[in-house]
Amino acid sequence: MEIRRRHGIPSPLKAIRQYCLACTGGSTAAVKNCGITKCLIWPYRFGRNPKGDDLRAMDDESKEKLVEHRDSEDRPPEEKEPASPEKLR
Repeated sequence: MEIRRRHGIPSPLKAIRQYCLACTGGSTAAVKNCGITKCLIWPYRFGRNPKGDDLRAMDDESKEKLVEHRDSEDRPPEEKEPASPEKLR
């Protein structure tokens, strides 16, 4: 984290925010009203975690459960069950 600050590298969430602003021509209103919901970074367009997970406020057991849950979501597609057509809409 210290290296990022020293070299001016934004956090991943802030980088997503900058990307979304660039995509919309610098318009914060356009980012807010973005209709491209199939974009993989759409939920993060405000530069915040949409799940609202604040690891600093969690106890160790809760953190472990969250990490396990996220790891299961991040598995490669071949390890997951195929998505039903209803879920893709």
